[in-house]
Amino acid sequence: MAKKIGLCLGAGGARGISHIGFLQALEENNIPIDVVTGCSMGSIIGAMYLKGYSPKEMLDIALKLKKGDIIDLSMNIMRNKAILKSQKMDKLLDKYLGETDFSDLKKPFCCIATDLYSGSIIPFCEGDVKFAVRASCSIPVGFTPVPYKDMLLVDGAIRNRIPVAEARHLGADKVIAVDVLGELPETGGIHNVFTLGFRALDILSVHINLFEEESQRPELLLVPRLGKTSQYKVENQQFCYDRGYEIAIENMDKIKELVK
Repeated sequence: MAKKIGLCLGAGGARGISHIGFLQALEENNIPIDVVTGCSMGSIIGAMYLKGYSPKEMLDIALKLKKGDIIDLSMNIMRNKAILKSQKMDKLLDKYLGETDFSDLKKPFCCIATDLYSGSIIPFCEGDVKFAVRASCSIPVGFTPVPYKDMLLVDGAIRNRIPVAEARHLGADKVIAVDVLGELPETGGIHNVFTLGFRALDILSVHINLFEEESQRPELLLVPRLGKTSQYKVENQQFCYDRGYEIAIENMDKIKELVK
C-alpha cells in the first residue's frame, strides 16, 4: 500500500511566503502530497493551495500585498483586545477563501488555533475554512481574538507552530515539515510596547518545544534560510519565496526518497 505523504506548513507571518516557493518546487518535481496542515500563515497558504490557487497565483497576490492592506489600527485597544481591528484581514480572507468548507478542498486539511482560556490546541479539520484560518492566524495583541463556543481563540503558534501530529491524524505516514521561523533572528531594537510584545512572541514561538511526542516529529524538517527577515513586515515577498523554492530544490533527493 502506498504511503500517504503529509505536508506541514509552519507559522511565521510574512516569512511564510516561503511556503509558496516550496509548493512551486514540489509541483515542478511532481511530488505527491496527500494531506496538508498549517498554522497561522501556513494555514492561509495551505487553505488557498487546496482551494485551487497555484503557487504562481499566490506569489502574484503576495507581491501585490501592501502594509496598508493589513494594518487596521484600533482606536479602542482595551475593548478590542488588540492593536488592530482585524477588519482588513477579514476582508482579505473573504476575498481569497470566501464561503469554503473543508469538504470543498482538494485534499484533507487541518489548521490549529490556541484557546486562551484553557491553553489547549484547537484543531480545525471540518466546517468553515475561513473561520478556522482566521483563528489560526490571530496573533495575540496584534489581531482580535476569535470567540468560538466557550473559547477565545488566537494563533496556534502559541502552542505549536508546526502541527505535525495533526497531519498524522489525517492519515499521513510520512510528514515533510517546513519551519519558516527557524532560529531566533536578531532584533532591530525595542522601541515601544508593540515591538516589545512582538519580540516576546518571537522568543516564545522559537523556543517552544515543538516535538514533545513521537507523533510530533516529522520525517523531514526543512528550514528556509531567511536571515533577519521580519515576520511582521510585508516587504520581502520575493526573497522569501525564493528561499522556500531553494530549500526544496536543495533537498529534492531526500523528498523523493521519502515519497517512494
